[in-house]
Amino acid sequence: MKMFLIEQLTGKFIMNNNMTFNTAFGKYSAHYRDQGFGGELPYISETYSKATGEGGYLLRDENDMHIAYITKDGKVQA
Repeated sequence: MKMFLIEQLTGKFIMNNNMTFNTAFGKYSAHYRDQGFGGELPYISETYSKATGEGGYLLRDENDMHIAYITKDGKVQA
């Protein structure tokens, strides 16, 4: 409702760039498979993973170690 109101007042549509954990994990999984890796994916911890201020998502494992960064455009930097 708030975005609709902003659109009516300004004539502009503002997109929400906040990525969710599930979206980031899906993009990472697809990238992992597209690169030809088989087998199990490394465990990604939802607890330690977090959204960034730039609209991307930082994926971390259960030991809080960096696994990959997903940009707001969906590119995976592993």
